[in-house]
Amino acid sequence: MPFLVPVVAAALMLLDGQVALIVQFVVGKFSYSTSNAAALTLLAYVSAGFLIAWRFKPTTVPKHALATLTAALCLGHMLNLWLTLRYLHEFGLPPGVHLYHWVGQENSFTSLMHSHLGKTALSAAAEILGGAPMKYDTGRVFLPWVPVAVPWLIGASFIVGIVSAGLAIPAIASRHRDHPAALLLYLLASLTCLRAMLDGGPLAPVVPPAAVTLGWMSLPAEFRGRHAAAIGLAGASILIGYVAFWMFLSAETPIPSLGSFLFALASYAWLWLCCQERWIGLRAGLAGFLALSLVLDAGDNLLPYLYPQSSQCRAFHVDVDGVAHAVPCTGMSATEIYRRHGDDPRKPSTVLLSDAGTTGDNRLFGELHIVDARGEIRLPVGDGVWRQLDLRIADRQGHALYFMASANAGLPPVFVDGAGHALTRNNYYVYLHQLNRVLGAAGIAEYISIPATVGNGAP
Repeated sequence: MPFLVPVVAAALMLLDGQVALIVQFVVGKFSYSTSNAAALTLLAYVSAGFLIAWRFKPTTVPKHALATLTAALCLGHMLNLWLTLRYLHEFGLPPGVHLYHWVGQENSFTSLMHSHLGKTALSAAAEILGGAPMKYDTGRVFLPWVPVAVPWLIGASFIVGIVSAGLAIPAIASRHRDHPAALLLYLLASLTCLRAMLDGGPLAPVVPPAAVTLGWMSLPAEFRGRHAAAIGLAGASILIGYVAFWMFLSAETPIPSLGSFLFALASYAWLWLCCQERWIGLRAGLAGFLALSLVLDAGDNLLPYLYPQSSQCRAFHVDVDGVAHAVPCTGMSATEIYRRHGDDPRKPSTVLLSDAGTTGDNRLFGELHIVDARGEIRLPVGDGVWRQLDLRIADRQGHALYFMASANAGLPPVFVDGAGHALTRNNYYVYLHQLNRVLGAAGIAEYISIPATVGNGAP
């Protein structure tokens, strides 16, 4: 039975080992997230969806389930976009940048093209239910900066949407002759749109393909048949317009996360073609593209965690006092090294790891917007991670600063020369945490950092 397959995958993910990492990686390609929570949510949703389609008939389904789903999605995404634009305007931030909002040791990422402002719905609920794990980003740092009622409206939209999506499953399955590929397509597209209310927003790379797919599947077959050309043109216009807007807004070439957009588009197209009895060649071509994408992405985002480190590896663990201690790494996998020192392999904050021959830029610099500073800011000359730290005023009010931090010689570079991979990107995030440690000790309790990366317009 199809609903048992996600259950088995979820059981494998809960194992502690390389099999769990591999399953999480594959499932994560379709949940568009590196978190276990997102992957397990997808597996539970797909399993429940197939079970509902198997047990219930379309005659028992409310007639307006799909219309209610559409209304909930529109409201949730409009609120997410409004919160994001309001937040950027509040702090005078340009729409094309990505940033990190820090409060103490917590932070959350956001940008217009991938907003975490909708996650305030999770943090508002978590405060009522008793909090959330520190390492899970619930958008809590944004909560004081959004109107009180809006997170609850987004949360209500999400709940109404997911209930409506579930109620519509029997009708969708019947409309497509109970084809498992069609049902899986509906489940993936609907959950992507629902989840993006909270994490991503309407302009996240995977949302336009999912929204177009969900809209197509929600239309009656007779209507689609009579107006196929017009509907196809409208869908293509949405996708092309989105890419054009993205290219206009982004300072990076090629545009960031293009792979996620194309993978989602190809996945949905392939699943739809699997429901047809023609276009076998196109189906095979898309399957080849998806397989190649998985292999290439695994080389960048999975294998670095699995293979044993060579004798040329360098690993450092930064303690609470900011002292970087060299630690053993030869023959161990990166995952083992991270976990040995209490770090999350996907979101480390204290472990730096690279090969001895890795070269690059040891500087981390960008713009800093101070939200809450306690007393006079006094930066140390240097410490166990940073050789030099400098702040200088970027505006007349003194709230925006330029920062520049140079890592000590012998530590892995902040930015590597050439193409990086998951571990080199992890080092960058560790350095962000270590900069936050120093800024917090200097009296800066809350701030927004806009690192000078290629995505933020740096050369």
